Amino acid sequence: MSKGPLDILAMRNSNKPGFLQWLVSLSDSSLELNRCSSISKFRKLSSKFDKSKLDGVDIDVRVDKHLIELLGQFPCSRIKNLKSSYFAKTNRARKSSSSMALSLSTIDRVQAYSTMWNSPSNEEALKKILDIVDSHYQK
Repeated sequence: MSKGPLDILAMRNSNKPGFLQWLVSLSDSSLELNRCSSISKFRKLSSKFDKSKLDGVDIDVRVDKHLIELLGQFPCSRIKNLKSSYFAKTNRARKSSSSMALSLSTIDRVQAYSTMWNSPSNEEALKKILDIVDSHYQK
């Protein structure tokens, strides 16, 4: 079995089990969209995957074996798209890890500016901060 799909995937071992579980759970329409060569073969291969056996000494070996089999059903050009879709989904599921999430200290600073400027809302203070940043970069 070729390790080519894993090389294209280039994912840390710690992320692979979650990606594998997500891959197994893809709907037929998602598989079709990602140009799965044979949905029936993909389903047959994914039926061999057992979440309960994802523990023990050789977990990385087992995960890699399953990934090589399943990713072999997609063209090379779709593997990075699958990886991107997975990370987009996990980021939506964990808002705190999203790049758009504001830390508590940032929220405190915005509220402090809002008070200082007598802004009617934090949103107004944020707009003013962004205007200042934009004007700085336009100089």
